[in-house]
Amino acid sequence: MSTSALAAGRDWSASPLEAGVLITAAEETAGLSDWGDDPTFRVGLDRLLASVEAMKAGPRLRPFVAPHVIDLLVTRLRLADDGRRHPEVLRGRIVRPLIVTGMPRTGTPEDIGPLAVFLSSPGSDYITGQLIAVDGGFTTTAVWPFEPK
Repeated sequence: MSTSALAAGRDWSASPLEAGVLITAAEETAGLSDWGDDPTFRVGLDRLLASVEAMKAGPRLRPFVAPHVIDLLVTRLRLADDGRRHPEVLRGRIVRPLIVTGMPRTGTPEDIGPLAVFLSSPGSDYITGQLIAVDGGFTTTAVWPFEPK
């Protein structure tokens, strides 16, 4: 089952986004249920969902946020599965990266919050049907030559 099919079949605006519901949807989508040994992803997930729910526009944002959160959780499940099936990759050491795409750091909830606040404000009323990537430039950078000093 695809994430879009799961998202289309549910009225996400009707009730608060719950981590357990999104996790179950991700497991059904991926056909996997082992999240690996590090449960700390739940901290970020809980913070993200709390941020959406704390906004005045939370109910309007839920239908847009839920499918993307499910996609991220599916990716997490697949990474855990790949690590389990290919432990030799995890043991490997990367001496020098081949390429670095986007900003050389992981995004945080604080990176997404200002955009979410703006999109829920009257200043964004004329913005419709747009996909705004908050990914540190990952989607716009094909190859960024990385030269360690």
